[in-house]
Parts: sequence; structure tokens; C-alpha cells
Amino acid sequence: SGTEMKQLQMRLQALGYNVGKVDGILGANTRDAVQDVQQKLGLPADAWPTHELLNRL
Repeated sequence: SGTEMKQLQMRLQALGYNVGKVDGILGANTRDAVQDVQQKLGLPADAWPTHELLNRL
């Protein structure tokens, strides 16, 4: 949902990622950040945010 996406964007931003505007939209910057975090956490790095990723942040 848009609310969950905004939460994700805010968490990524707090970790130092440039996600652009926190707007609840999965744009290129957010996808790049998601993929990087997935790699660091040992998750499938497909750039698609999951509930597991959100919970682990």
C-alpha cells in the first residue's frame, strides 16, 4: 500500500539512502535502495519490497 511504501521510504532515508521524495511510489531511487538493502540482509535482491524487508528494517 502507499502507506507502507512511505514507511519503507522513511526507513531507507533514515539509513542514509536517497529515495527522493517520500511519496509512497516505488520509483527508481527507492528500488535502488531496496535492492542494496536486500543484498546486505541476504534477501533475494530483486528490488521489490516485501513485508519481510519492511519488518527487518
